[in-house]
Amino acid sequence: MVSLFKKRLVVLETNLKETNKSLCVYNMFKRKSLMGFSLIEMMIVIGIISIVSVIAVFSFSNMNKDQALDKDSLLILSVLGDARSLAMSSKYFSDYGVHFNNDSAVLFKGDSFNQNDSSNSLYYINHLVSISNISLAGGSSNVIFKKVSGETDNSGTIIISLSDDASVNKIITIFPTGSSEKN
Repeated sequence: MVSLFKKRLVVLETNLKETNKSLCVYNMFKRKSLMGFSLIEMMIVIGIISIVSVIAVFSFSNMNKDQALDKDSLLILSVLGDARSLAMSSKYFSDYGVHFNNDSAVLFKGDSFNQNDSSNSLYYINHLVSISNISLAGGSSNVIFKKVSGETDNSGTIIISLSDDASVNKIITIFPTGSSEKN
């Protein structure tokens, strides 16, 4: 009986010591939380936030450039498609074409481009993007679609690239049938 009592006493003493240790740890954290953050902890947090912010800004900047390139290559395809559709429908019994500049495309009526024609439709491309190379049959910067058939004698390629990095580009191919596609 005495031995059982001693064992229980030892267990109670052990439990009491563990409870005191827990209270000491609790009090240490409680004191620490009352003191606030140290300057070093604040500097580390500010540094981490700064690094994450810089990475996010550069990622969004590159994403914006890529989106501008995709959007403007689709715009050029759309203008080419519109000109071909107008020629195939023989609207106003006329051919239709597209004239290319470095920063724009102009949809025009007729078999030659007239800069002063009021019926021209001008489409500007984003300042982050430029038409860097126009390589069409006949050496022109115009693609003219024939009425009814929609075919063209000005097949070739148009390269649209980022203004600050010409190696990032989209190539639009115009086929003799008048259809076009981008890579």
